[in-house]
Amino acid sequence: MQFTLNVAAAILAGLTALGNTAPVDTAANVEARSVNAQFSGDMTYYDPSVGLGSCGFSNGKDEHVVAINHGDMANGANPNANPHCGKYINIYDESGNAVQAKVVDTCPVCAPGAIDVTEAVFKLARPSGDGRVHNVKWDWATPAKAKRGDSNTGTLTFDTAMGNAAGSCGFVGSANDFMVSINNADMTSSATPNPNDNPKCKRNVDVTWGGKTVRGYVSDTCGGCGSGLDLTPAMFMALSGGSLDHPLTGASWTLV
Repeated sequence: MQFTLNVAAAILAGLTALGNTAPVDTAANVEARSVNAQFSGDMTYYDPSVGLGSCGFSNGKDEHVVAINHGDMANGANPNANPHCGKYINIYDESGNAVQAKVVDTCPVCAPGAIDVTEAVFKLARPSGDGRVHNVKWDWATPAKAKRGDSNTGTLTFDTAMGNAAGSCGFVGSANDFMVSINNADMTSSATPNPNDNPKCKRNVDVTWGGKTVRGYVSDTCGGCGSGLDLTPAMFMALSGGSLDHPLTGASWTLV
């Protein structure tokens, strides 16, 4: 767990007042040399729901978001205007598969190359980690990697048992996570001999219903979903406005 941004910012401001005038790269310079480059550093987790991040976003602890170390984030006079805000990074798990997270904050106390993620992202990238893991690889998601596609429509249901046991993707989450079980037909279109290696596993999914879009991640295959999706109750209620009364018809979803 890292210090909050407000506390760390106050410390940094004090150091500046004492004469710390070390040059800081601009966001443009950092981005120019870092696009397509891979970074490595410690990964920790934090709860972004305690307040607004440096990008000015309000996020929950179950979302796939990340705070980038101060050096690579390179905030200017107005951190809300940082061009990195809202972009995505790929965080690579031990098998080399990427978990994407949205940049929403700066981690001033993180070392160069380090990132601070939500626990939901941490559990996907390093399920056996103890709160801090070393030498985690990450890079900026290029337009090709972040390209949206595989758009579908169908009915949304929920499963209260999701997260209690490993799904077809081979990992255990939580009913409070925003997890998605994709219908059998769409999931098996990318099937591999070992279902844990299905390229759809751990991918982010933007699910839209009633004009609202919520992002989750693929954790399982749903054999009885027709052309739709099965969601954790937490994700279902985020879309339905808190109701678990009935399926949500006419939903659309896109792998990102």
